[in-house]
Amino acid sequence: AIGTERSVMIRVRLQDKWGFLNHHGEVAIPFIYDSVAAFSNGFAAVSKDGEKYYINQRGERVCDQINGFVGDYFPARLGDKWGYVDRLGSIKIDFQFDNADLFFNGIALVHSNNEKFAINCLGQLFEFHEDVACVNCSGKWGYVAVNKGHLKVLTDFCFDDESHFENE
Repeated sequence: AIGTERSVMIRVRLQDKWGFLNHHGEVAIPFIYDSVAAFSNGFAAVSKDGEKYYINQRGERVCDQINGFVGDYFPARLGDKWGYVDRLGSIKIDFQFDNADLFFNGIALVHSNNEKFAINCLGQLFEFHEDVACVNCSGKWGYVAVNKGHLKVLTDFCFDDESHFENE
């Protein structure tokens, strides 16, 4: 059985195992999987010995779960921790969080040890103070808030330095 994908990877079943051929018909990923899905956004869901996970186009196990394909980095789960991977399947922010949301405007909401943090694409964490955080994004600072469990950008990222809201 042969299935094709828009990329250069072709899923192929040989006897009872699945693998991938490149566009030259050469084995790119060995025939070791019980089932495979076509590559999408640089990842393929695979199953081996009852375990399901995602591989990149080099055949490397990347993560166990991916939450959406929006922007450059995607929240991905490996074991019981979340981190971020890019479209090539490279780990960009280590698997260290209890939960991780999609990036929006270069910022995402993550949870670790029952605390919420904003995170930028460099992996820098920013603490919330009364559900508001001052965050550095691409060298400029701005404010974000948590609203109904989601991250909301309050200001443009236009400030040259960090300052905190204070209750008066």
